[in-house]
Amino acid sequence: MERPDVSYVIRSMTDNDVKSLENLDPDEFTIIYPRAIYLRHVKYFPKLSLVVEINDNVEGFIIGSFAIHQGVIYGHITSLFITEAYRRRGFGSRLMNRFEENSKMLKCKYVNLFVNYRNTSAIQFYKGRNYYIFNKIPRYYSDNEDALEMRKNLE
Repeated sequence: MERPDVSYVIRSMTDNDVKSLENLDPDEFTIIYPRAIYLRHVKYFPKLSLVVEINDNVEGFIIGSFAIHQGVIYGHITSLFITEAYRRRGFGSRLMNRFEENSKMLKCKYVNLFVNYRNTSAIQFYKGRNYYIFNKIPRYYSDNEDALEMRKNLE
């Protein structure tokens, strides 16, 4: 993992951070959710809703949740985003590391996420972190694009 050349902190997202997310410039694959979704994650899943603050500005975030399916607790990444200026500098990996650590503390057996099948750079990023393609979901996104469900075992 590349060593950052700037001052940064990873911390839990706050209600105030949600406002700053509206100023981030998403790429074609990033879904911007309504403010209420982020606020719900902050309230109910504070250990899985994190920001990376670089030089006192929020430059990225990860939000997620946990659930139980067939008696197994798992973590789910809803969204991961790093601003263009700070991509490929290790901040996405640092957010993922903290998310996975917190998921383990919550007794999650695995973490899953959904990614657009055309988002090859994200797929490679996740594969490099030991995520594997678990399932393909046709027409998952609102534009009828397919998604790949990817998982990482935490045990």
